Amino acid sequence: SEILAFAQRFAIVDEVTGQLRTPFVVQGGQVFINYAMIDTAFIQNLVLGMTLRSSAVNEQGLPLLEINIPAGKLILRGSAADGSSELANTGLKFFHGNGITAIDLGLGV
Repeated sequence: SEILAFAQRFAIVDEVTGQLRTPFVVQGGQVFINYAMIDTAFIQNLVLGMTLRSSAVNEQGLPLLEINIPAGKLILRGSAADGSSELANTGLKFFHGNGITAIDLGLGV
């Protein structure tokens, strides 16, 4: 069986809260989704124009992985009780537990 709709714009509307919300909209051959939980995704072609951040954070509340596509920056952070580390496109840094830089190896240091 199938569910087919002929329209220039198609959406499902959630009115339970009293406010009209569209969890997703299909328009102009594109699907716009406000929030999605996807278990497994295989993507053939991905174009990014924003910053990706991991939900896991270190003791300072910074994401363990951060990819800033527009700025061309990649940051990997590690963390332990006595300090943390940060690998970025500009260098490698190690921090004491209080957040003070212990070692800074990189460009422009």
